[in-house]
Amino acid sequence: MRKTPTILFAALVAVMLLAVNVPAKQRGIQITSRSGESLSLYSKGSHALVVGVNDYEWWPDLPNAVKDAEEVSEVLKRLGFTVKLVSNPSSRELKAALTELAYKHGREINRAILFYYAGHGATEKLADGTDLGYIVPKDCPLLRKNPHEFLMHAISMKDIEAYSLRIISKHVLMLFDSCFSGSIFSLVRAIPEDISEKSALPVRQYITAGREYETVPDRSTFKRCFLLGLEGDADLTGDGYITGSELGMYLADKVVQYTQGTQHPLYGKINNPDLDRGDFIFVPLATHRKQVAEGKKLEEEKDTIAEEIKKLREERGKSEELVEQLKKILEAKSLSDAKERDIEDEKRELEERLKRLEEKQQKDKRLETDKVRDLETKRRELEETHRKEAAEKKALEEELKRLKAEKEKTPPKIEEKKDKKTEDKRLAYIPKTTKGLDDILKNGQGPFLVDDFEDKDLYSTNRYFKWITRFKGDAKIRMSVDDTQGANGSSCSMKIKYELGGRSNIFISPSRSHTFPNKTPQEASIDKSFAFDLSRFVKVVFYLKEEKARSFFSKPNKIFFMLHCYDDDAVLKSGKRTGVSFYQKTVIRPDKTWQRIEISFDDLVPNLWTKNNVNHYSDKPDLQSVIGASFMISRWGSAGGGAESNILWIDEVKLE
Repeated sequence: MRKTPTILFAALVAVMLLAVNVPAKQRGIQITSRSGESLSLYSKGSHALVVGVNDYEWWPDLPNAVKDAEEVSEVLKRLGFTVKLVSNPSSRELKAALTELAYKHGREINRAILFYYAGHGATEKLADGTDLGYIVPKDCPLLRKNPHEFLMHAISMKDIEAYSLRIISKHVLMLFDSCFSGSIFSLVRAIPEDISEKSALPVRQYITAGREYETVPDRSTFKRCFLLGLEGDADLTGDGYITGSELGMYLADKVVQYTQGTQHPLYGKINNPDLDRGDFIFVPLATHRKQVAEGKKLEEEKDTIAEEIKKLREERGKSEELVEQLKKILEAKSLSDAKERDIEDEKRELEERLKRLEEKQQKDKRLETDKVRDLETKRRELEETHRKEAAEKKALEEELKRLKAEKEKTPPKIEEKKDKKTEDKRLAYIPKTTKGLDDILKNGQGPFLVDDFEDKDLYSTNRYFKWITRFKGDAKIRMSVDDTQGANGSSCSMKIKYELGGRSNIFISPSRSHTFPNKTPQEASIDKSFAFDLSRFVKVVFYLKEEKARSFFSKPNKIFFMLHCYDDDAVLKSGKRTGVSFYQKTVIRPDKTWQRIEISFDDLVPNLWTKNNVNHYSDKPDLQSVIGASFMISRWGSAGGGAESNILWIDEVKLE
């Protein structure tokens, strides 16, 4: 007789339980980066404050803002956030909710904090020319009608920044489904990086639905794209997680696409070296559902094995009963020889039964061991498949990264500096003694150089033009030759120092008025004998830079290239004949480094003055009847920017 091997049986049970163990749901998220680093984030959980305002006392109502906020709240709850939803708050209620967010929920360092606002936004122009954005509670008056009460009720972006600084939690993300200007965001936008230890560093990130003067529709495209992004679409690196940077880049791309360019979301990090190095991290809904499905499958397998273990235990109990019966038989053996033979017979029978039972147990154990082994083999095969897929994915991502890097090395419009001597060989360089400008422009070959300022004066290269300036409104301008710098390594350029205030424009033109002093610009515009034939050219090319660096939130004045043409049919509304002016549709904003600017004549359209004051004008410039050209810097109407002082440089103006 042999006892049941209980120790081996217990060990087998432990192995099977370990093989199907599913870890309990933990607070926070565990991340393994591509480099193998293990990160533990948000051990104190994630909290969101979601605000929707659609019932305004002074502003137009927004029918879907509260509904949008409710949808966002439900999705955040499915992602594991605790959510406070605030609908149609007054100024006092909104400030109280933000204070609670900072001083109650934001006291835990290892907690993720998210703020989402759906409602009106406003922008105030400050004395230094910058813009300040606001979010608007339901009882806030209009800025233009009651600025004092507006400031008492509205919450500025500087206040939002202050609230985010009062929060001591490492990761804070704030989203605004409204349009305004402001200056909280960092100017640097990098391609989303892989998650690493750096991602766990403190960060304050912000995303808005659009810029100043852009209108957010009643059915919010920003909200829809935000929820699709959380489903997993915003996982741009494909690592199974969504960072705040990936979400900002995704929204900036998709909202512009789906609104056909009427909304341009802004995103970035706070301009603070201690709070812009980390990244907010989401686990997408698709990943959540996958984890739940895998856990359910493992639980089912665990239940199946537990049921089989239960059967083994029942059979073990039967074996123990047989052993007890055998003991009793042995104890009764001494009663009599006759009974002993009977007992021996019964004993042999019981032993046979016990042997068969043990053989059955061993067979069942072997089957269970085979099942465990099969499960382990499947697990290893699944891990190997995942490893191969990850390697292939990493290779594809590295190739994508390389292609993006190559693309970034070759900007689309700013060409690399060319050797000055090489470029000069391609220009139709006209000596100052050359005559017959009309014939050169009409019948010449190759590009035509208007001026490269290397002769250090304000006369054009061919001596037929002189650079002049004029202005309208409250403006000042001074023009000179700068012999300390030029584009493409040259030594000279034209320097324009100007001031714009109020409603004003300035113009810089190559003019023939010094050759024909008795003609005014208005007289020349209706005299076809003054016109040039530029029909062999398709574009104007020049180099441009300014003294100030271009800022992400500043709004520098735009620069327009204008072409003035003779038109047989064009008349003013008063009935007098007039020329027609055209400018480019694209926006030109200079930067602190030289830029090569190309403007196609096909992109020129009638300017606002022509549209408002002239009848019977052509929609496209007549290149055979060009009276003149000019550069315009404007602070007039929708084409203008802010009041400012600045210095511009222009160089190497030519026709191609």
